[in-house]
Amino acid sequence: MEYLSELTNLWKGPTQLVWLGNLMSVHVWHCEKLESMFSLFIARDLLQLQDLSIGRCDMMEIIVWSEGGEHEIATDKIEFPKLKQLHLRNLPSFTAICKAMNIIELPQPSYLALWEIPKLKRLCLLQIQRVIVIPSFNPSSTRRYASLI
Repeated sequence: MEYLSELTNLWKGPTQLVWLGNLMSVHVWHCEKLESMFSLFIARDLLQLQDLSIGRCDMMEIIVWSEGGEHEIATDKIEFPKLKQLHLRNLPSFTAICKAMNIIELPQPSYLALWEIPKLKRLCLLQIQRVIVIPSFNPSSTRRYASLI
């Protein structure tokens, strides 16, 4: 999805009927009013997702949002078992991948790129038995990369 300047959300209302289990790649660029991508309910089914790229979305605060309610099971982590590439760029309002989760588990990461994300204070990723914490980002810095090969 690109250049959808008036897009504010992907779904309105309950997302229990949405299934994206075969989705392998998501690229979202220049969707200035989009605040989040997936509900927690949908994100738990993204078992085939390999590549996630989001950039130049001025209002994007989080990728995964919690709907709450009886259909969501409380947990302290979310897993994207096949995600190999995570690319986040120019997201001035971005604060977290998911505020409802303490840990994002990426068992197969090979590339993590974070550029110009001034409000992101920390990002905790659990990789196998190791926790990778990327500390505060300096907003004046134009680039921040981490390679997890």
